[in-house]
Amino acid sequence: MNSRSRSHSTGSGKSVIMPSPVSVRSMEGLKTGSGLQPCAATSTFVLFAQGTSILCLLYDSLALERRFEGHVEDITLIVADNTSEDGVGRIVSVDASKQAIVWDSHTGDELARYDAFAEIKVAAWMKNGNLAFGGFSSCCNATCGGLF
Repeated sequence: MNSRSRSHSTGSGKSVIMPSPVSVRSMEGLKTGSGLQPCAATSTFVLFAQGTSILCLLYDSLALERRFEGHVEDITLIVADNTSEDGVGRIVSVDASKQAIVWDSHTGDELARYDAFAEIKVAAWMKNGNLAFGGFSSCCNATCGGLF
């Protein structure tokens, strides 16, 4: 048995070799451009940035469900709405040009687009469905579909 593997017993009594989790130390040699890529998850999807696109993978099989296209520069942030009461399924992505796009993860439709005057470092969905953006010198609150 590989020293980096562990045994896991299944319900049928058979033993299956499971790989050990990848340590951060073993990832140091990987070249990914600017480091870790933006990602997010919902109960249905795993989302991650690939340059100017977002890949939307099914959570259980990691099969590619759809690709979100619309950014002109590399994506720097992805945040999924797992908080609001009626907005579950919305995703916001931000790119290096300070543009934020709100997507419907179930259809792939673009719901809104915001242009910021300062770099957006964080975004958060609130329970009432509003979306808050923040950066170094400013913090703004925008309602999804409203003006930024």
